[in-house]
Amino acid sequence: MATAVGLARRSPGEARERDRFDADLAWLPEAARRLADPTPVPATVRPALTALHRRIAERMAPTSTGAVPRNGR
Repeated sequence: MATAVGLARRSPGEARERDRFDADLAWLPEAARRLADPTPVPATVRPALTALHRRIAERMAPTSTGAVPRNGR
């Protein structure tokens, strides 16, 4: 565990990343955080992610000439 001295030396970016890590870790159920025999958290794909994937795939699809659009255009 970090000491108060160690925290004082962190840059603002490092502190933000640590806070994000701590929040993400706290979100996990205790059974998933165990080091020995953890229980996996099932992943789900939500409709919004599926729709985003479809839009990106359509933008990046090769044209009739076989060229892939630059920058998704």
